[in-house]
Amino acid sequence: MLNNNYARAVRVCVLVLFSSVSGLVQAGVVGFSPDDSLILNPERGLAKLMEVGDDSIEEVAQLRDDNHTIAWGVIRLDAYRHTDVLPASKINEINRWLNAVRENRVKAVLRIVYHQSERFSSPEASIAVQEDHLSQFESAVFRPNNDVIFALQAGGFGAYGEWYYAPGKHISAAARKRLLDSMFDALPGDAFVMVRTPWYKQEYESAGGSDDRVYRTGYYNDCFLSSADDTGTFACYPWNESCPSVSSLQSFSATDSAIVPVGGETCNDSHLNDCAATMQGMEYYGYSFVNSLWFSTMRSKWESQGCFEQIASRLGYRYELVSATVPDNIRAGEGFTVSVTLKNTGWAPMYHSRPVYIRMLDAQGNELLYYWTGAEPRNWYAGQQEYTFSNSFKAPTILDTSSVSLSLWMPDSEPANYGIAEYAVRFANDGVWDAGNGNNVLKQYVPVLSK
Repeated sequence: MLNNNYARAVRVCVLVLFSSVSGLVQAGVVGFSPDDSLILNPERGLAKLMEVGDDSIEEVAQLRDDNHTIAWGVIRLDAYRHTDVLPASKINEINRWLNAVRENRVKAVLRIVYHQSERFSSPEASIAVQEDHLSQFESAVFRPNNDVIFALQAGGFGAYGEWYYAPGKHISAAARKRLLDSMFDALPGDAFVMVRTPWYKQEYESAGGSDDRVYRTGYYNDCFLSSADDTGTFACYPWNESCPSVSSLQSFSATDSAIVPVGGETCNDSHLNDCAATMQGMEYYGYSFVNSLWFSTMRSKWESQGCFEQIASRLGYRYELVSATVPDNIRAGEGFTVSVTLKNTGWAPMYHSRPVYIRMLDAQGNELLYYWTGAEPRNWYAGQQEYTFSNSFKAPTILDTSSVSLSLWMPDSEPANYGIAEYAVRFANDGVWDAGNGNNVLKQYVPVLSK
């Protein structure tokens, strides 16, 4: 999702934000009650791992019914390890799958994989072949589907694309940097690439990765809470004498989750991933998504221990309205102020920026205007801190309605998705969600006074 959409948004709405508006009407404070239920929001939550293709489209269609918001898609290119150009049939199949993601109102995390054997002995796909494939993906897959791709996981080398098992783990730091740069080259300018370990990010930075790309390098942990170092997640591969300590890599990853997404899965069942430890760990590392199907017993374990729904609810961001100051009434052409206070009770912030609007509807529910607030939701970090933004606006000069409603609206950053309520952000409060319009209603009835 591109971050420069505000300019386009201004052209498709009436933007009347003023630093100083005369004649402001009186306003009252509205309080809100939290909603503790599981809420589905884009780019965070439960993920389901599946292979990208026609055979899993029905699985994509069932995701939201099972409270999943992310399709974790593995793009298998085993048959093309030594083929420079992917056939149109393969590209078309991937695009059909991503269109199913779009039609079913979820988002995708993708990983390119050339084999899944931990004892692989054949030649790996060369970096040149992988670059050819990425170049093809750029125009044929990534950019046309940018609206539904949350992140790309750095795959390619090694079993499962994890850069871990031989021979993939023996590639050089220079080759890993080259492959990461090729991934960033193929993606839109604000896209995230997730590497398998925090060491790979530090290595990428040391090898000369640009600041902008290092800033957009996140993590996926495929052995979360499986051992003291998460089965090598907090280690260096291949091993080197200057490898940071496990604790320093853990601390680095936890701090970094304020700006980059973290997600993954477990790889065994142990006391280390019982409910209490899992929730503490996900909060510490700022998890945005987790595969609900692996390790195979995890979901039933977390359900039986009573934390599965809490995990599903708190992954990623979870915005909650605390209070709002909203006008008691409105006159056509006159100024009014709206102030909103909120907090993030999830485990991570939002990573792709999106516009934050105050939306005005008439008494019949028809949109009159929406006003850009300029607020930046990526800065609403997890925790108990409250965030407040306040703006003054001017009402339309003609208001042919008895009343208006005022709502907080956070649509997808792509204007083409503005009308899709499932891609708008729903706040965790009782009685505020307008599912038809994707709004969070601050005040349902604001009388319109005659001039």
